[in-house]
Amino acid sequence: MINKNIVIGKICSAHGVRGELKIYPITDNVRRFSKLKKCFLVKEDNTVIKELTVKSTRVDKEYVLIHFDGVDDRDEAMKLKGNYIAVDRDDAVKLPKDTYFIADLLGIKVIDDSLGELGNINDVYEIGCELQKKRIEWAIMLKVAESYEEDADDSSIEE
Repeated sequence: MINKNIVIGKICSAHGVRGELKIYPITDNVRRFSKLKKCFLVKEDNTVIKELTVKSTRVDKEYVLIHFDGVDDRDEAMKLKGNYIAVDRDDAVKLPKDTYFIADLLGIKVIDDSLGELGNINDVYEIGCELQKKRIEWAIMLKVAESYEEDADDSSIEE
């Protein structure tokens, strides 16, 4: 199922005493935050709590610091901790051809030409390229082994 909103960050904490929020970006492009004018405060299940208007943004190490209209002190900012920020799909970064948002991959069936259906994608881990390739192969091998009730032996996997 395709969500109308795309989650782009998780609110980790307040930053300072003037209502600024520390956001962990859930996007490949942190520069997208500099153009952000409006977004939605959403729960973990993507249920919209309210629309937010952005006053200012800046990047600080691996976090993005955002100040929203109406969030003017640390106490107000801490009330938002643990929630997420999302943008409308129409306002999301445009993707190149044949690329997808991770959220759109979750739940789809994985089918191998020779083995048939392997299961559904239930999570995506972003790690280094070579390690990611090996882990994907390993995860598929484990899934196939579980499907056929065989013992999974990971000793043949090179790290």
